[in-house]
Amino acid sequence: MKTHRLNILCLLLLWLAIGTSARAQIAIVANDSAAVSDVSMNDLKRLYLGSLSTFGGQQITLIEYTPAAETFYKSTVNMTILKFRQHWLKMVFSGRTATPPTAFSDPTEINQALSKKPGSICFLPLDKVVKGMKILTVDHKMPTDSGYAIQTPSKRD
Repeated sequence: MKTHRLNILCLLLLWLAIGTSARAQIAIVANDSAAVSDVSMNDLKRLYLGSLSTFGGQQITLIEYTPAAETFYKSTVNMTILKFRQHWLKMVFSGRTATPPTAFSDPTEINQALSKKPGSICFLPLDKVVKGMKILTVDHKMPTDSGYAIQTPSKRD
């Protein structure tokens, strides 16, 4: 009986370890030629909430990778996607000059948008990053570093 319980415990621990390592990190990307290489979580939050529109001396255009939007907004601005959309509706109708993120669901389209506007930034899963995109560190950490702030839920979550 003890051996059976030990086997079950080992299987559960293995399952948890696999699930944890299966999480895909969300990368913050910019045009390959961007002068900026790091962004703080605070600045990222301010950019996506519209209270900051320039960064590193450049006007920023926000791009959203729709399949990762819910996780990104929950991680960075602590809002559901619905609350985030409501926030931007209030911003637009109150006459603020900030521009909400442009949404894309295809990484190829994101790459094209990034190349057209060098001041653009976007978030997308690390495995969707393609040539021509520059991965920015967040608080000096790469998406693969321990303690990186933004992660997508595993398939089980």
